This record gives sequence, C-alpha cells and structure tokens, in this order.
Amino acid sequence: MLAMDNIKKEDIPKYLKEQRRCPVWNTFDEIRGLVGAEGSKCKTIVGRDGSFAPDPHPHLITFWVYNHDEKELYTPELLETRWELEDGKLPISIAKWEKSDIEVTTTVFANEIKTGESLINFARTSIKNKGGKERKLSLFAVIRHSGLSRRRDVQGVKEIECDGNSFIRVNRKVGLCLKKMPDDFGASTFKDGDIWEFAKDGLLPPDKKVTDEFGYASGAAVYRSILKQGEKKTYDFAVPSGIEENNSDSMNIIKDFDLTSNLKSVKKYWQERIPLELNLPDKDYSNCLYSSIYYILMNMTGKELWPGPYFYDGFTLHDSVEMADALNKVGLSEITKGALSYFDYKDDDPYIDGLGGSIYAFYEYYRITGDKKWLEKKYPQMLRDCKRLKSLRAGQLTDDLKGGPVYGLLPESVSQDNFTRKAHLYVDNWWGLIGIKAALESAKVLKEEDDVTWLTGEYKCFFECLINSFKKVMRREEVSYIPAFADYWPPDERVVDNEHRILGETQMAWAHRPALFPGLSLGIPVPLDLLKQSYQDYWKKSGQFSNYDGGWYVEYEEYFWGYNVMLAHAPLFLKMEDVTLKNMEWSIKHQSCPGGWMEAMNTRLNEQGFREISGGVVCDIPHGWSAAHYVLTLRDMLLREEKGKLILLSCVPESWLADGKQIEVKRAATHFGGEANFCLESHLNEKFIELILNFERVPPEGYILVSPLKENIKAVKIDGKKWENFEEKRVNIPQTARKVLVYY
Repeated sequence: MLAMDNIKKEDIPKYLKEQRRCPVWNTFDEIRGLVGAEGSKCKTIVGRDGSFAPDPHPHLITFWVYNHDEKELYTPELLETRWELEDGKLPISIAKWEKSDIEVTTTVFANEIKTGESLINFARTSIKNKGGKERKLSLFAVIRHSGLSRRRDVQGVKEIECDGNSFIRVNRKVGLCLKKMPDDFGASTFKDGDIWEFAKDGLLPPDKKVTDEFGYASGAAVYRSILKQGEKKTYDFAVPSGIEENNSDSMNIIKDFDLTSNLKSVKKYWQERIPLELNLPDKDYSNCLYSSIYYILMNMTGKELWPGPYFYDGFTLHDSVEMADALNKVGLSEITKGALSYFDYKDDDPYIDGLGGSIYAFYEYYRITGDKKWLEKKYPQMLRDCKRLKSLRAGQLTDDLKGGPVYGLLPESVSQDNFTRKAHLYVDNWWGLIGIKAALESAKVLKEEDDVTWLTGEYKCFFECLINSFKKVMRREEVSYIPAFADYWPPDERVVDNEHRILGETQMAWAHRPALFPGLSLGIPVPLDLLKQSYQDYWKKSGQFSNYDGGWYVEYEEYFWGYNVMLAHAPLFLKMEDVTLKNMEWSIKHQSCPGGWMEAMNTRLNEQGFREISGGVVCDIPHGWSAAHYVLTLRDMLLREEKGKLILLSCVPESWLADGKQIEVKRAATHFGGEANFCLESHLNEKFIELILNFERVPPEGYILVSPLKENIKAVKIDGKKWENFEEKRVNIPQTARKVLVYY
C-alpha cells in the first residue's frame, strides 16, 4: 500500500482506492453524455448522477444530500438513478433519484453567449420531501477534480475559494456561480482529505480557501433546510466556459443569470433546429434520431465534424462522411456545406477509405440540394481525388500481380478499425469505387464528356477487379462469404493480438456495408446474392454470442460496438429485415447514454452463457459516427431512393400498424428535391390502411409501399379508383397518387 509521505501525483487515484476508500471517486468515468451548444469549442460532459464537467475547466460538479435525521449522506453516484433527456430527445440532461422519501432532480444544460466561443452551463437541483414528516437536510454543491481533465493537459484543481460574491473560484477562475449564497463553504487539500470524508458525516472542511500542490483540492457549498411534508426547494447554479473574465458585460450576465429563461430559449432552439419531423408509434425510435443529430451538432467545433467530445482532438475525414450524410438527410444541408469545406484528403492520411468517401460526400450534397454551381466548384477537387485513386491502383495493375486477388485493388492500409497490420482492405475498395462512380455521375451532370470517358473506363476496370478478388479469396479460403481483406496469412500467423489481427465477422460486415449503402443508391451493380450469403454467415457467427438478440459481437475484442446501428443498415437491402429490426431494437435498448452510444461497449458472460454489456467506457461517448449511422438506418427504413422510385416503409415493426397507429414523415429531404411528406394511418379493425402522399417534387418513377404485415394485400384503391399493380407485400404507386387505400 502507498504511504502518504512520499506519494506522487500519478499514484493518487491508486492511493484513494487503497487508503481513503472513497466510494464515489471517478464513478463519473463509468457513464456519461453530453450537453452544450452547436459548434461550440467548449463541451459539457454530464453523468447519470446529475454531475457535470464544464470543459475546459479541470473540475466536475456534483450534488449530494445529507439527511440529518438519518445521519446519512446520499450520493447519487452510488444510487440507482433515472437518467433522461428533456422531452426524451433534447440536449438537456435530467437525473432523478430517491432515497428515504427524499426525491432529488438535477437538470443540466448549456447556452452560448458568443457563437462557438463560450458557454454558460446551468444546473438546477430540486429536493422534495415525499415522506410523512418534516426533514432536516443539507444540499452539498460539490467541486472535485475531474478525471476527464487528463485529456486536456490542465493543472488540476490546485486552488479553491469562495469569494463571498456569488462565485466559487477554481484556480482563480469562476468555477461555480451561486444564485443564492450558501449557508457555509469549506475546501480541503488532498492531504487533508477529499470532501467526501467530511460530507459523509454532514460536515465541511474548516478552510475557506486552500491550495493543493497535487491538483486534487475539493470543496462544497452547503445549503441547509427544513422541508415540511410535500415541500420542495430548488437551487440554481451556473458555470462559465471559455469566457474572458476581464469582460465585465459577460461577467454581469453570469452573476445575474436566470436559469428559467435560458432553459426556455434552449428548448425552443433545439425543438426548431431539425426540419425533418417524425411521428412514429414508438417514440424511442424518433427520439434517438433527434438526439443523434443534436450530439453530432454539439460534437462539432465550428464547422468541423468531430466524432466525439473527449478522446478526439480534431476532424477525421475517415469518420465524417456519414456524419455529413446524416445532416443532409434530416434537412441540415447548410451545416453539411460548411463541414464539407474541411473535406480534403491528405496523402499522409492512413485511412484510404476517406479518399473515396469524400468524393461521395460532395456528390451526395448535390443530390440532396440540387446546387449545380456548388458542384462545379467542388468538381476539380473530386477529379483530383479520382486521379489519386487511379494512381494508387496503377501500382496494383502490374504483370506480377495479374491473376492474383490484389490485382487492381487499392494498396494496403489500416482503414479497418483496430486493424494494426496493413492489408488490402475491401472497405477501402468499396469506398474507392463509390468515389469513382460519384465523380462519374457528377461529370455527366456537368457535361464533362472527356472525363465521362476515362472515369467510365476506370470505374468498369475497378469493379471487375473487385469482383474477381472476391471470387479468388473465397476459393482460396474455402469460405462461402466475402472476407474483409484480400491478403493471405499463413495459419501460424493468424494470431489475434495488437500486432496482426484476423478480423471477426462484425468487421467483415463493416467492410462491405458501403456496397449496399451508399453503393446501391449510385446504381453500382453489387452482387446482392453473394452479399446476402455473406451477411447471413456473419450474423450466424456473430449473433450467437448474444443469443441472436440483435447485438453483433466482436469476439476477438470481447466488445459490442456502437456501429451495431451501421451493421443494422446492410440487411435492410438484402431481404433480411428481421435482422435489421433486431439490431435496431437492441441498440435502442442498450443506449450508452440517453439517446446515444459509445464507440465500443465492454462485455461479460451472463449466467446463461451469453454476452451482455458490462461497465466502463471504451473511447468516446456519445460517438458521432454511431449517431450518424442510426440516423441513416432509420431514415432508409422509412423512406429511401431506388433509382427513380421512392421506397416507403421498407422495414418497420409490424406493431407500428396496429389499428389506430400513425406513421408520419414531414419535410424529409430526398434526391428528388423539395419536401417529402407522407402519413400512413392504420384501420386494421376495418381491414385497411390509408396512405396520404404530399410531395413538393414527386419521384419520376413513383413510389413503392412495402407492407410489414404478415397478412397479404388483397386489394388497392388509389385516389378512389381500383388499382391492380400490387403484389402480396408491395404496392407500386404512380407519381400522381395522393391517397392510397390498401385492403387486407
């Protein structure tokens, strides 16, 4: 065990665990989410216990309650809490807990003062006596060192004081603004003991100001009260982030803050932010879509798309293609336009998939907006990157490689997540092919005939080489599915470790998903039968670990990944809708924070011998590309383009069509332009459903409505007239249709 006399700063967490045995230390790291403002440099990490860490400060703030009658300290870190978002989706964190008939609710959110530069973080804690007798209670507004500050290279909490003027200062900056002055305040150095050691007995340290060489000082403001039966008291707090304290106007705003008016304006802002409006029978599905977009917007720094709020220190092209696409699909193309200004593949980028992905992102923005002038401006960059792809492939089109599985592919890379030994990865090649095809379609739009000629040749050659590679590798490996890479590894090198990993089935599914989305939307003739066989095989092997309840398990890492929502996308195109629905249901049930997912989730074996999620955080939470893939998958479940048609409700739960249920989509963005609006209402007690279509620009080849019901379609009427063009589960709807009745 460590001795206090010669302890080093890096040993403090271990010391706390061994010597002090503080039970609430660093539980904030176990589960966390995000509140904040769109595009702000400052991020506010929140916990399930109502605690929050206002970046770039080094501390976190949490709220404890001491029950003087019971002589017990209630710390929500150790209690079961109910953690949710305002209205189930808005970036306003609400944590509720109850103990001994004392109910506590903490609401945390942030509002910006100057666009993208500074925030005020707000916290409101209310305490209610739900018991049958009067209670003597103390609220501890606690300041402690934040473990998250390690990533920010800050000095820790070296100094705390209450200045008697509404502010508790941390390192001489405002660390907590008090709407109401406390009854008492105390602070402690690490050597004198963490604040918990005093608060557990309802006490405060005697010092009003401390300096701690280790950066582990802690303190608390205390509010004492006697609550009558049914009485509730509310306390408001604020913390500025990124504000220059010599700015008197800003400081007056902070000192005189009004939480209620800020909460109202923040709610209004986010409620009106997304044009797409969904009304689904299961609100969890739509709530997760909105919260996912909010997380992406809050993860952004300025116009740059960052995958996460904590572990990521900048823009990553590899992760940003789908995030830009998700913003497009919910009608936020003006945000996408700004983000795309950062899409510029560099030769030293280790992730080659970002090269083709960025070309696709430019073309997809055009397909959604129809902005031909913008496409003209970006076209030279798209062409430059296609020439890069061609040059990279040229090194693989040599005589010595001809006839082999890597002939005509892109060179080796580590684009596959967690793949530390370079290989010829199919994810790179799918994205490369998609990039070439997107540029080819752009050349046709812009009538660049010379470019159409050489891009067509490059596209056809690339596609042929890719398909031939699949066949050769499958024959060599004697497997019925497409592996994730083309390289051969001798059996004695097939070692699962950090040096060279054989990818699991989930990684193989990850590698081929781009073929289906967005590949199919570009008209690439992907081998659907082969991909269906592959995904069936992947799911058969991966899903068994969780009893096929919907979780794709990465067996060599013992993780469930946040990209489960991405793997849900592919089966949607392969007539494996049951797998898609299981994947999506699993994801909704296993949110890592309200409305979001971390990059990866630790697992353990349960009593039945199956894998389930265990504690701890693996990389970032909430994670940007996990959020993006959820949005893209749900969007395509509801409506998606297929050449000149729009496919409606191709993968929704049958329960959504119970009698009286409605599925409504308003102001959706599509490749056909304008706003897409439709509403389906079930009248199954009368054996029919009703679809109302209201599109600004109709799909040139009409619509297809997919029925999720087990019962077959018997008859159809369109705009009052009998319609014969339908199958057992699908109705082909002309572009002129407005009202469709489907009978069962």
